[in-house]
Amino acid sequence: MKNIILLIVIAALFSCKNSYKKLELSNQDTTINSVSKQSEPDIISGNDKDSVNISADTDDTFKYSKGDLRKIIKACPEFTKELHYAPDVSLAKLKGVTINIGGKDNTMNFNCEVCQDNYYVLYAFFLKMGDCDEQYKMQRQTLIKLYRDLNFIFGRLRHGGTYYGHQYSRILGYAEYSVYLLHEDGNYGDFKKSYSISKQKALYIAALKQTIEDEVSSDNETLSKQKPNNKKELLKTVNEMDSLITDYFYLNMVQEFQYSHY
Repeated sequence: MKNIILLIVIAALFSCKNSYKKLELSNQDTTINSVSKQSEPDIISGNDKDSVNISADTDDTFKYSKGDLRKIIKACPEFTKELHYAPDVSLAKLKGVTINIGGKDNTMNFNCEVCQDNYYVLYAFFLKMGDCDEQYKMQRQTLIKLYRDLNFIFGRLRHGGTYYGHQYSRILGYAEYSVYLLHEDGNYGDFKKSYSISKQKALYIAALKQTIEDEVSSDNETLSKQKPNNKKELLKTVNEMDSLITDYFYLNMVQEFQYSHY
């Protein structure tokens, strides 16, 4: 009986792993094909002019034509490798790449700030194809919400700036990489803890609230009468984060994201 259960678990993990669509460009055709014919139809195959919403944010739309997506894959094979680097590292590899899309005289690259925003959305889209999209749907949306909550908090504390606007889009890439780490970790790795995270989470949430208290109190650019409402809104956001951090994976990822970016 134990052997049967073990075989079922291994089969399930193998199936998820092989859901990754290794997209290859044929020498005779410009159509990108999936190696696995049993997996979902390749969403970027078909008519070049058909468009695809590549945003991992269910409330947002970010469209590319299928033909342009195939050109991007051809120019940037990093997007479809099975072993992925963090988005910042992958971006550094692609900054010198220029891609002809949208017509003969139109090109794109990842050198400017807005261009890099587009890169993170594309990164998330292609990586999501290999992360068992539906299996991790809840984790993906939870991470996007947590990371954007942090971006909102620190953006408000520091009176905004272009950095936080760019981060809003780029968070899709960061969140997808976190999902990728969870997928690679499996069910028996570092993200599975047998102990309660309640005390660790309480310390993290308390530290975040203390940061808000200190920053709002010492803010000389905000009128005193506005501070209570600002603090109330920020603390409400922290409480929302508290309810979303339900296990060690979320706690670990949100701490790493905060300390790396803010």
